[in-house]
Amino acid sequence: MKKLRKISEIILLIVLVSFFVLFVYSYWEARHNNYIKYQDKWYTLEEFDDLISQGRTVIEAKNTPEEAYKNFLEAIRGDDIDRALDYISEDKRIEYYKVLSSRLEYYKSVPEVENIHQNLKMTYENSISYYYQTSDGEYVKTVSFKKGLDGYWRIDYI
Repeated sequence: MKKLRKISEIILLIVLVSFFVLFVYSYWEARHNNYIKYQDKWYTLEEFDDLISQGRTVIEAKNTPEEAYKNFLEAIRGDDIDRALDYISEDKRIEYYKVLSSRLEYYKSVPEVENIHQNLKMTYENSISYYYQTSDGEYVKTVSFKKGLDGYWRIDYI
């Protein structure tokens, strides 16, 4: 009886150690060989990128962020808030209608398109940020753009 119990304990210990080693190895493999677990399956980075990109469509741009900014400024400087709102992201138009109605003179003073610079750290496929600086190089303001499903870049934040 003691012998059977001893054998059972050894088998149990071997099983537990095996599971522990398997867990540690899987964890190490995933961290060091760039595997990603997605929906209970493991993928390499390349396989995961292919899987994700299958459902993603690239939207062809019909304008540039610079054109949207320039047209926005022209509308603002012409006191045409309704036309300026055409260059604001659709989900922000109500908010910016209120802002532009109360602070129109401030927005008339933002710099020309030639004086804004792309923030490369905040640039993605359908979202781009720009900034403008004072003459001494001090950071002043961010202007963010978002490309809509219709392909037009619009201001998301200014």
